[in-house]
Amino acid sequence: MIFQALIILLRIRIGRLFEECQEAIIQESAYEIRPAARASIERIMQDATKLNTLNQSVEGKLQLDELKSDFLELDGKREDAKKIAAATYPLAEAMGFVAIAEHAKRLLNDCTLLQQWEERYRELSEEDSDIQHANQTDAEMLRMADQFLLSMGPSARREIVLEMLRSLRDISRERVEWCRHLAILEDLSMTQDPKRAYTEVPTRKCECQRFGYISEDASTDAALVITEFKRVFCSSCSFREPKAARANTVSP
Repeated sequence: MIFQALIILLRIRIGRLFEECQEAIIQESAYEIRPAARASIERIMQDATKLNTLNQSVEGKLQLDELKSDFLELDGKREDAKKIAAATYPLAEAMGFVAIAEHAKRLLNDCTLLQQWEERYRELSEEDSDIQHANQTDAEMLRMADQFLLSMGPSARREIVLEMLRSLRDISRERVEWCRHLAILEDLSMTQDPKRAYTEVPTRKCECQRFGYISEDASTDAALVITEFKRVFCSSCSFREPKAARANTVSP
């Protein structure tokens, strides 16, 4: 029980590092693990390793190796992470630990979640993100939700992450088809607490980024918030500027 609790804690801590690394990629800055975070994770790994040595659990060792490889990749030591994956993959596959084997295989094939995120960000940075999000299919959002959950704590719920992704697609479609100045404001205070992050649908308001108008009432229903905002503030606005109109304009 103590060992599994340490494994969960490691997943949460490394998940936070993953989020920090994502943010660094977006900011186009180098990422370094903070010394305090590094020391804490290494100490937990040592404690978990000692417990597993006593338990002699093969699955436990493979779980730890998986987390160690994630940590090394985030620390910029992908080749060291691959060495662990090379030893982990055949054993995990032979013993039927499918998820662990697939994780190791992604690392060996240079197709980790971090690498996918880096590639995805490069693609998005080269085109309008709203157009990209507006065209996302339900199947793509399901894959994104499952990938996102791998970096979150055990309390995060798939349906909540999916709802968040759908609301982002909804507002992107509005910005493309209705007006580029529309934005959704979400109450993300719960995401600061790992035990509550993505366990409930956040409340939202809509904003006009040109004139600063904001919805008076908040709601967890993103579609309702957008519809009501458009009724109150946009119906007679002469400054509506959908992105699609500009994208479809042909230069003389």
